[in-house]
Amino acid sequence: GRLADDSLARATDDPSPVVRVHLMKTLAAMPGWDAARGDLVRAKLADNDPFVRRAAAEALAEYPERASIQPLVQAWIAAPSDDVQLIQALRIAVRNQLRTTTPDALAGLALDDAEWLKLIEILVAVPNDALAWFAFDYVRGRDARPDLMSRCLSSVAQHCGDARVDEAARFAREKNSGSITAEAGVFQSLFDGLSRRGRQLSADDELGRWGASLAPSILNLVGDSGGGSLPSANVVSLALKVAEQLRLATLIVQ
Repeated sequence: GRLADDSLARATDDPSPVVRVHLMKTLAAMPGWDAARGDLVRAKLADNDPFVRRAAAEALAEYPERASIQPLVQAWIAAPSDDVQLIQALRIAVRNQLRTTTPDALAGLALDDAEWLKLIEILVAVPNDALAWFAFDYVRGRDARPDLMSRCLSSVAQHCGDARVDEAARFAREKNSGSITAEAGVFQSLFDGLSRRGRQLSADDELGRWGASLAPSILNLVGDSGGGSLPSANVVSLALKVAEQLRLATLIVQ
């Protein structure tokens, strides 16, 4: 049955965090989740007790809705970096909200830059082509961390259609064209995403053509006796994998 309104109000403001934690768990377990219950639980993301905040996050994870996304991200940002369990609960809750959302719904959120970047961290792990592209499209227009861009590129290659993978490859190649090492780094992200998809490079698409140009450049550096900086073992390994998939036989022999 339902908790009486006065009992619910008392439990919400009870001085004991144990009672407030129990309330969050009870609200999650009770049938009839609605907007009012969601508002009450979301308010507890700012509770002064971390166990209550975690219980609130766990409750919201069970009932995904757009209204929970920003409060969860804000609670994640505010969480102490050493509270691993709270952060994990918040990340899971954010992920669950994103699994049921759309790019249009996300575009309507009034997030600041820090909140968007946190959201993108989770968005790239959601197996959805439209959301993968939304994340990449957001990051490419900003000065995002290289690791976040790499994860966005990998997500696009894993989940998006060929035209979008081509567009992402063109962007990454042009943006990093001044350095073979930088090119290899972003190419690796796309290559890894394609591999997780169970596909190989094709000489007929943008990524394959890029690989056909990049692999010889890397392997030529290895054979260069000029004493310059040599590519790392990981980069050489990437070049050899690319050469193998594209059947660049002369490079493999070298």
